[in-house]
Amino acid sequence: MIRKYTDEEFEKAKTKDKLLLECVECSKDFPKDKRLILAVMKGQKFATCKFCSDECVRRHREREKNVIKKCANCKKTVKIQLSQVTENNFCTSSCAATFNNKKRRYSEKTKERISNSIRRYYSDRIKVKIPFENRFGVCRKCGKEILTLYRKYCSRYCSANRNIFINSSAEAKIKVEEFFLINQRIPTKRELVDVDKFLKKCKIKWNSFIKECGFEPNTKNLSKKRIKCKDLHIADSVSERIIDDFLFENHIEHKVHVKYPNCNFVSDFYLPETNQYIEYFGLVDEYKSYNDSIKRKKSYFEENNLNIIEIYPTDLFPINKLEDKFKLN
Repeated sequence: MIRKYTDEEFEKAKTKDKLLLECVECSKDFPKDKRLILAVMKGQKFATCKFCSDECVRRHREREKNVIKKCANCKKTVKIQLSQVTENNFCTSSCAATFNNKKRRYSEKTKERISNSIRRYYSDRIKVKIPFENRFGVCRKCGKEILTLYRKYCSRYCSANRNIFINSSAEAKIKVEEFFLINQRIPTKRELVDVDKFLKKCKIKWNSFIKECGFEPNTKNLSKKRIKCKDLHIADSVSERIIDDFLFENHIEHKVHVKYPNCNFVSDFYLPETNQYIEYFGLVDEYKSYNDSIKRKKSYFEENNLNIIEIYPTDLFPINKLEDKFKLN
């Protein structure tokens, strides 16, 4: 708001009287009520006295559009308003800080003060004094030399990908083929966690990768398609097939989908020799309704004194622990 009136005129004028202002865009004089000028001075919203007409507002907005400039630090393209364009433009505040810090020149006294404070900091935190030569180590991911006082990895990238030990699709294929030779079946995602993480990083779908390896992918857990086991039993999921095949290979007599006594609940497996029921809780801690059904089942087992073997996904993936569950060791 550019004023064209004097302080005396402003004091003498009433609230509805007109006072002259200058347009920011076309620099023409135009009248405005004193009450609107007071609203702008108080900082009220939507109170403007900059432009004489809507045409000037439109022209000003077109002139204030964004302009594409390069960041002075990282050389990325940035959209900046014309009013905010300077000699050095930046995309973020961190780029501005790094660019400005490079220009700074520290005296020898300040350098000594900083180095002494760093030494004091580490000497206070480290109880056992380590010689400076022995403080260097290697990044656990990429093998780069780093100062290993309180660090295990050289960067955030290495720490984020610390559990991914596969670096190529050829290594992933070898892992899948080795698993197939040992178990005579296709692995699930939870059995080869490293391969799954590598595929997610490369944005490759699991089933399409299994097809690339020359195998047919597994059907989904709890799918409508039934899965045949080695003893020709029909399982509801891949996990149940693993349990059924384990019982068949170890010559343990078992039945599938047997009803509990005096109840509508159906067990996953039944062992007639030991009169034991097997329950596989595959979706535990995934759905609230599923957890509620587990609680109802467990209360029923306690009331009727049934001998139950409970199996969870952690007993199958990534390491098969069924031998410990059935005490075959």
